Amino acid sequence: MARIHTERAASATERALWQSILDRLAPITAVVGVLSLVAVGVHVGAHEALVAALSPVAITVPSIHYAKWRDSAQ
Repeated sequence: MARIHTERAASATERALWQSILDRLAPITAVVGVLSLVAVGVHVGAHEALVAALSPVAITVPSIHYAKWRDSAQ
């Protein structure tokens, strides 16, 4: 958004102001981007750990199958 304002600025002063804002925002967006990637990585890692922890339980839990019960009176 600041880049668009910088390009459309009518005066050199306005252009310098928007460029200053853009220069200040660039490092912030980089940090936010890196933190987002780290958060996604931690989230995925947590899921992998949970699946690894629950895999033995899932394997040892017996599955329950219900047989069709027929009424012998018919």
